[in-house]
Amino acid sequence: MASVSGSDMTPALGELIPQEIQCQQVPADLRHLPFVRDRFVAYLDQAGVSKQDRDMLVLGFTEALANAIKHGCDLNSQQTIQVEWWSEPGMVHLAFGHEGTGPVEKLARNPHLPEDPLASGGRGLFLIHQIFDECRHWRTDGRYRLELSKRLASLAEPPPMTDEVADLLEELSNMYESLATFHRMGTALIEFERAGDFMSEGLEKISGMHTRETPGRVEICLSGEVLPSVQDELGLIEGITPEADTIPFVRQLMKNGDSFFWNDRSAVEQSPELSGYGSGCCFPIVAGGVTLGCLLTAKESEGESFSGGELSNLRTFSDLFGIALANANLQTIRQRELRTRRELELAAEIQKTLLAQNTPPVSPDWKLYLRHHAAREVAGDYLEARLDARGNLLMTVIDVMGKGVSAAMLATIYRTGFLLNLEQEKPLEEIVRTLNQVLCSQLHEITMFVTGGLVRVSKDLDRIEIVNAGHCPILVRDQSGAVSQVEASGPPMGLFEDSEYSVQAFSPEQCEGVFIVTDGMFEWRENGHWWGWENLIKEVNEGGFDDPAGLWEHIQELIKRHRNRNENLDDQTMLCWTRNTNK
Repeated sequence: MASVSGSDMTPALGELIPQEIQCQQVPADLRHLPFVRDRFVAYLDQAGVSKQDRDMLVLGFTEALANAIKHGCDLNSQQTIQVEWWSEPGMVHLAFGHEGTGPVEKLARNPHLPEDPLASGGRGLFLIHQIFDECRHWRTDGRYRLELSKRLASLAEPPPMTDEVADLLEELSNMYESLATFHRMGTALIEFERAGDFMSEGLEKISGMHTRETPGRVEICLSGEVLPSVQDELGLIEGITPEADTIPFVRQLMKNGDSFFWNDRSAVEQSPELSGYGSGCCFPIVAGGVTLGCLLTAKESEGESFSGGELSNLRTFSDLFGIALANANLQTIRQRELRTRRELELAAEIQKTLLAQNTPPVSPDWKLYLRHHAAREVAGDYLEARLDARGNLLMTVIDVMGKGVSAAMLATIYRTGFLLNLEQEKPLEEIVRTLNQVLCSQLHEITMFVTGGLVRVSKDLDRIEIVNAGHCPILVRDQSGAVSQVEASGPPMGLFEDSEYSVQAFSPEQCEGVFIVTDGMFEWRENGHWWGWENLIKEVNEGGFDDPAGLWEHIQELIKRHRNRNENLDDQTMLCWTRNTNK
């Protein structure tokens, strides 16, 4: 065999390329390779080339064109490769030309097998030089050209191949078959709706792709990074093992993210489940830097039972399985988010329909200001002002623990009880006690509760009653302008059925205004520090009772100005009642 290289020279076309040349312009895309190869096969058949010679030439043709597409043009489909073939008596010629410089000169002159038998490349030029009698390389004007020639007469009785070349040809044949398998698996990864279907298909392909020995064990072991619901589904498929049932030895490999190979039983004798297998390999299944599992393949015989091509294929399968598992995790998370979103929409609808705030009553004897701002789709605060059956004004502000559907339902239960009590003439402390017992009976063992305040102003304005049930202090202003606080007289409602609550009553001189808020009005950060209750008291004292609308807008502006985009704010609710002293 001969190999000739040239660098800054262009071949004389009249000498090297006869007039009857077949030429194809091929985009640098592997999908076009079979079409061009079929044309070359048809040309060889028409020229009367024997099947043995044809198969050898087609193998070299395929390898050379694949190299040009992948390595010469970097799979850039915008580039093209000029492929030519022609013949003369006893000789077939091939040529491949494309942009670039081609392989390094040293490798082009003396190609050799890679030192690492597991390397994914480096065999192409060696194989081409083994198949063809002459290999000529040219580099000129930013382009590279490879010409190959094969004497057909020398192949009438092919010389015996060395074991090295025979193994290489076998491995290359397996690699092309694997490429077709991976193409089908890539399509399946997109088309299969369930990860389990794809992975089951992949396990079947792995079992059938080995030539030296069929594996006795092919298994996908899942790690704790795979969501429990995904593990429950996949664990029903033969060949897929949930984390809890994974071999301890393999579980440790997954924890470390290691690959592992063995060629004799002594390497795995510490693992009873694997000690019966003379050779095997474990490849971590990784996606996004997270180890999602391990691909375990084991054979009974000892020694080099896995070829480099088989190991490379197994690595690729583990990558495909990683994509499938990561996608299954993401789909599960997305479904949870959709359910959560639907729950929020349902809770918002509940609040919209069942907790709709009615128009507050009006009177020439007093002023009432109500405001509420929900931090999220579903609020945990609720406020109401109604006249009872005797014409007394009954007001309430509550803060429900939690958010979402549960908070909306709890607020609905409270509101129902509150409205029912408007029709009955009861002491205010008994109304609160009844509301607490209703909430406790509905919650049972669920740890939820409601803090709140209730205020009743008699029709003749001679008596103002206040009950604080585990809520922040309720502010009261007297005729002199002094502001006092009504502290909680009992725990939040919904915790203890036997809770008792006391009423604090005020005369007109002692109370000409009541101010109730929820903690969202003062528990927010200003320049990294809690704004706090003391600042709220200061703002209220400086005119909050006289201008509640101004105070509300001022605090809302402060919150908007100082809030952190990532900070989870609470709902803000405010109620201000004042006696009308200007009538």
